Amino acid sequence: MKKTIFLLSLISSDFVCIAGENQAPRITHGVAVGDVESRTTVIWSRADREAMMKVTVRSPSGKKIFGTTGVRADDDYTGQILVKGLEPNTRYEY
Repeated sequence: MKKTIFLLSLISSDFVCIAGENQAPRITHGVAVGDVESRTTVIWSRADREAMMKVTVRSPSGKKIFGTTGVRADDDYTGQILVKGLEPNTRYEY
């Protein structure tokens, strides 16, 4: 059985400020998708400072999957979110 997940245009993948910052963090690398399996994938990105990375994935039926992770200096301001609950052979927007 072929394990293909099609991921399309960016709907919602942003970084939000940690308390004390006046401007929203900037995405410096990504958004990238990898480690695609039949029911999971990883969405990765990098910011210019500490932030919260938020991702929304939407199926054609409108089902939404959300993910959030902190992005810190210890991780070079990179974040990865494991997206679970995907259906094989389905197009998703993220």
